[in-house]
Amino acid sequence: MFSKIGHQIIVVESCLSTNTQLLNLIESDDVNDGAILMTHSQTNGRGQAGKWETNDGENLTFSFVLYPRFLKIADQFKLTQFVSLGIRNFLSAFLPKKSVKVKWPNDILVGDRKICGVLIENQVQGSGLNQSVIGIGLNVNQDSFNLFDRPATSMKMETGKTFELLDVLDELCKYLNQQYAILEQGRGDNLNQNYLNHLYQIDELKPYQVNGQLTRGKIKGVNEIGQLQFEEDSGQEWSLNLKEITFLSSDS
Repeated sequence: MFSKIGHQIIVVESCLSTNTQLLNLIESDDVNDGAILMTHSQTNGRGQAGKWETNDGENLTFSFVLYPRFLKIADQFKLTQFVSLGIRNFLSAFLPKKSVKVKWPNDILVGDRKICGVLIENQVQGSGLNQSVIGIGLNVNQDSFNLFDRPATSMKMETGKTFELLDVLDELCKYLNQQYAILEQGRGDNLNQNYLNHLYQIDELKPYQVNGQLTRGKIKGVNEIGQLQFEEDSGQEWSLNLKEITFLSSDS
């Protein structure tokens, strides 16, 4: 059955982390597939690279739960792909003249600036996935940033407009639901190709740090379990996990 992401929205004024708060709520209550927990003030948000910076009331900080029991453990990267594409497509519609890309695995960039981060925490049961809590931090109305690992931007900085957060969330959910429907329909190949079409720096010769060593090479794709496929200009090929590669060309 199609899961309606955003059919239920739980708002808390403040919390340490929406992922943690939602996980706690799931343990103590029956939370429906697709339910969202959002907050106006996240004091210890978590991201792939550490703490997520957000000014109170200016950005979207939320998590939602899915029960994707149709997916095998080996296919869990498809969750990353559907979420990344949903956010990218949403932002591309708002910013039609901008380059919106997915920086592997699931950061969203406008040009070379980070506008959104994703944190996915899966729970497995047997050979399949039982539950997935997906946290999203989207920069909406904030116009200055200090703590990110790369230059950041927001919807306001890109457009000069101030947005109503709940309106942005409602529209974003439409795009997330479109991509999740593709996944539920078993069209994972479609998701994978679209993900590669919008992958940041794919097939571009750039400097990187790979396993602690400076090198130059090209991102060639992503394998079935989500490892980044990288080829050095020397011809050496790598299948890389998170934190085994650092993007150097635009990082500060």
